[in-house]
Amino acid sequence: TKKSIKANRGREHLIIYDTDSFPAKGEGTILEPIVDALIVTPPEYVDEIERLCNQCRATEINYNNVDSLTKIIAKIPLNEIISTSFYEQLMAITSGRASFHYEPAEYAPSDIVKICLLLNKAPCEQLSLICHTTKCRQLARDLCLKVKDNIPRQIMQVDIQATVDARVIARETKKALKKDVVAKVKSGRDELRKMKLIREQIEGKKKLKAINSVMVPKELFRKVLEVGK
Repeated sequence: TKKSIKANRGREHLIIYDTDSFPAKGEGTILEPIVDALIVTPPEYVDEIERLCNQCRATEINYNNVDSLTKIIAKIPLNEIISTSFYEQLMAITSGRASFHYEPAEYAPSDIVKICLLLNKAPCEQLSLICHTTKCRQLARDLCLKVKDNIPRQIMQVDIQATVDARVIARETKKALKKDVVAKVKSGRDELRKMKLIREQIEGKKKLKAINSVMVPKELFRKVLEVGK
């Protein structure tokens, strides 16, 4: 299922499928797709399912007992069903004894924000996320940790920051790869040669940082999709 949200700018409606087209703060109203969800379950799992629904920002939760089963009807944001692996969690709670069905209902106003990822203060749009404001801090921390754990150490330090509306809400640091540039200098008395090599290394790191040359492995983009699940 393809996720999308809408942005209203006066009378203009924009369909947003990715972070590139996400509007700046104050540019209209953000609407997200809501679905009518139907869960049929044995009654002993109702409390845990209700907690799961509340975690996923469900509203208008109603219950109806039919024979020996309970029907749970609720409105849930489509993003929560997809991004949190709702179905898998439901099956784990009920040991596979529940059924789940949903269909599109409406678009509703929502506090959706964009988490921008910066590598050495340079935006990395491919690693940015869109989420509800209530979950942005935790997702930002998870995103920074995921990036830190999956990019290789480089010759320069990599500062990883997650921002919302230009405000940093999470950060991590990937330490630089240390290289002993004076190892080949045999004589301990050749201090001038050592200092020259160290200065060259420092200048090289400054140049790399100036052009924001951060190596990002391809598999990191796939792993970022797992953030929040």
